[in-house]
Amino acid sequence: FFVADALQIISLSLLVILIIALFTKSRKTLLRSYTLAAVFALAIAPVLEPIAWEKFLHPAIYPYLTFRAGSFFTFFPFSAFLFAGAAFGAAAIALPVETRARELTKGFAKASAVTLVLFALFFVVQSRYVSSDVDYWRSLPAVNLMRFGIVTLIASGVGYLSMHMVGFPRILPAIGKSSLTVYVVHLVIVYGSPVSAGLAQMIPGGVHPVVAVLLAAAVMSLVFGMVYGMEAYRARKRKLAEVSFGEVAK
Repeated sequence: FFVADALQIISLSLLVILIIALFTKSRKTLLRSYTLAAVFALAIAPVLEPIAWEKFLHPAIYPYLTFRAGSFFTFFPFSAFLFAGAAFGAAAIALPVETRARELTKGFAKASAVTLVLFALFFVVQSRYVSSDVDYWRSLPAVNLMRFGIVTLIASGVGYLSMHMVGFPRILPAIGKSSLTVYVVHLVIVYGSPVSAGLAQMIPGGVHPVVAVLLAAAVMSLVFGMVYGMEAYRARKRKLAEVSFGEVAK
C-alpha cells in the first residue's frame, strides 16, 4: 500500500500542475513555470535519492522520494515528464488551430534532438563523477534525457503520420480509451498479483535482451488483442440493441 507506482506519481504531478496553473496569470509564465519544474525535477533527483528518507519520514511518504522502498517510480525525476508535457500543452494553446499539429510536430522533433545531444554529454560526465550510491538507470539526468528524447521522437513521428494519413485504424483510439485497463492488465501479466504469478516471478533472473523484446511484443499483442475483442463485443452489442429496438418499434 505504501510503494509508489506510476499512477500515484501521475496523480501527484497533475496536482502540482493544477496548483501552478491556479497561481499563474499568463500563458508565457505558465510555459516558463512548467519548463523550470521539469528541469528542476530532473536535476534534483540524484541529490535526493541517496538521502536516508526512511529515517525521518513516514512510510507512506518516503517511497515517493527513493527507490529503496521498492517503488518503481518516484516523484523526482519522473514528474519531469508530466511537467514537460504540460509545457508543450501551454505552448500549444497559443498556436493557431490550422498550424498547431505541424508546429507541435516540429517542436517534438527539436526537443528530441536537443535532449538526445544532452544525454550524450551528461552520460560522459555521470559515468566518471557520479556516486555509486545513486540509482543510475532511474535517478540520473542522462538516462531520463534519453527517455524524453525517445518519447518526443515518437510523438513527432505520430504527428507526421497524422498529417499525411486520411484516417487512423479504429483500434488506435480504442486503445487510447482503454489505456487504464491496458495498464492494469499489463501490470498483472508482468509483475503478478496477490492471486497470480507474473513474468517477474516466473523468470526472476532476467532474460536475454532479444527474448525480452519478444516477450514485450507478446504482452503488447495480448493486451491490444484484448482491446480489439472488447471493441468487437461492444460493436456487436450495439448492433443487437439496434435490431431489438427496430423490432420493438415495428
